Amino acid sequence: MITQAERYFPTEAEKQAIRDNYPSHGLKWCVENLNIPERVVKHLVDKEKIYRTGRNHSTRKRETPYFNWSDEKVAELSNLFPHFGSKETGKMMGIKQAIVRNKACKMGLVLLPKNERLCGVCKTGYQYKNECTLCRECDNKRREAWRQSVSGSLKHRLGAIVSSKRSFCKKRSLPFNLTLEFLLDLYKQQNGLCAYSGRTMIIERKTKKVPDLLSIDQRNPGRGYTQDNVVLCTLLMNGAKNDFSLSDVIETCRSVVEKHGVIAKGGS
Repeated sequence: MITQAERYFPTEAEKQAIRDNYPSHGLKWCVENLNIPERVVKHLVDKEKIYRTGRNHSTRKRETPYFNWSDEKVAELSNLFPHFGSKETGKMMGIKQAIVRNKACKMGLVLLPKNERLCGVCKTGYQYKNECTLCRECDNKRREAWRQSVSGSLKHRLGAIVSSKRSFCKKRSLPFNLTLEFLLDLYKQQNGLCAYSGRTMIIERKTKKVPDLLSIDQRNPGRGYTQDNVVLCTLLMNGAKNDFSLSDVIETCRSVVEKHGVIAKGGS
């Protein structure tokens, strides 16, 4: 509580100085340069409703940008807005969202139920889920096209690995701190090659059994999937190593080569 000795009563000259300087300089400047307590400046500003210059206040009416609506544009808006809303309609028509929303409100346009809105691509199917303006078939095609791209396939595969290993470690109370960004960097460090065999890892699964499919393995089994305990390797080497050490796998591979000899590439 402020005592009588601590009370400060500004003079008329100080009040006028606040009125003249607050709109352009603000609270901090007034306190430091006019040597007036902050609470006094705030009290006068609130009492007399002094606003900063160029600020948007509730008393100031917000203006909507002007747009000359032709009959063709109005008809197009009437067809698109009920299906796609102001944001997507604005993108399709090349008009700002605020202009589309304002005109739609004046025309009394409303969105249709989700299962009655047309697909934004084929214009024949119907949207099937929230935050998506595509039908199920077009959405599946979009997802498949993303998976077929190199970056898309890599992110999809590594993202699936992060998700599955997170669940694996949670069920078994094992350490886990992998991220998609870390695995992308690790893939670049290994140049897309298996950490054990040096073979090129395949990103996309095209058949059920893909020996060179990209997978992840623990350096030391049982210590969890942490950034200092994992490598990227082929599915075949991951399965061969299993819970054994790398030295055990190398010795076994040597025994296989000694027994069967070196087989030429493509030979039987």
